[in-house]
Amino acid sequence: MRRYTNILTLTLLVILSVLTGCTRRPLDIEYIDSAELTVILDWSKAELNPDGATIMIYPAQNSSLSSPIQKLSHEDTVTVSLPLGFYSIIAINETFEDFDNIKFRNTDQFEAIEAFVEEEGANKAGNILSANPDILASASLGDFEVTATMIEETRSKTKTKTKTKTKAEEKALIDAFPSLKLVLQPQRVVYPAVVTAYVEGMNRISSAGAYVTGFTEGVFLATNRTSIYSTTQMFTFTERTFYDGSSENGYLRGTFNCFGLRERADNEDISGYTISFRSVLIDGNPFQLDRDVSHNISEVEIEVGIQIQISLGANQTAEDTPIVIPQVEGSGAWDVNVGEWEDVIIPIEL
Repeated sequence: MRRYTNILTLTLLVILSVLTGCTRRPLDIEYIDSAELTVILDWSKAELNPDGATIMIYPAQNSSLSSPIQKLSHEDTVTVSLPLGFYSIIAINETFEDFDNIKFRNTDQFEAIEAFVEEEGANKAGNILSANPDILASASLGDFEVTATMIEETRSKTKTKTKTKTKAEEKALIDAFPSLKLVLQPQRVVYPAVVTAYVEGMNRISSAGAYVTGFTEGVFLATNRTSIYSTTQMFTFTERTFYDGSSENGYLRGTFNCFGLRERADNEDISGYTISFRSVLIDGNPFQLDRDVSHNISEVEIEVGIQIQISLGANQTAEDTPIVIPQVEGSGAWDVNVGEWEDVIIPIEL
């Protein structure tokens, strides 16, 4: 009799163990108290294929999270778990440390996080210069809510997740829960600026460049609003084109990257932008010309944002006459090397 009792007891223990094992996963799922969001970065508008990305998630003041969440990823898809509440998000290409000449400040505040161009140092004349910024693209989303429904859907998604094995199945699972998917499309916030200088006697120039003052030092990533503070940047004219039938007159063209124009009020005119044209002539002597180009700036939409166009000596105003190079003796070839004209530079007085 005791033998049968032991067998019955053992059988009941086995059944209880099986039942407990079967119900463990549902019990764990019931305790899920955060929504699992999939953030997808679409770089097509920026025409970038970055090596990585940084995602900053900022909780609202009444959130149970006390500080921002920073996610680094080498993929275009990032998963993050968030409890109930309101959040804001910013995404950029690369990490904060990957840029050679862009710095970031106030990274712990959504409204205040700013990318700004780093000071490159001073030239031989003592002028403080800023570097030309790297390519930066960003996207932002403010005040999105994580709801109880999203947490419930996360529980349902978790039950299904164990069955996915292939990339296609994982993508299908993400698409099956659209409320748990955030698609961000970063756009460039660093733009090319193209400067065209119209020159008479261009054949007498050996090399040329310029200092440009007035463009903004940075951009606030939450709103793409630019800073009111300006910077001075340097660039070289790399293209020389003579007019048809002329061996003396034509135009020089150069390009630099910038964060765009400074923030200004609605209907406020563009002002405070100057170019200091610097060159070395074929006789080895320097030639300098300073101009206000505020009325010669335009913004043109291109596929990846905007291009800023600046003209110098295009006769757009009475003062905007072509640059006239004085007659000199000597001979020399055109050289786009910035070192030559920078070495003989004199202080900028703008």
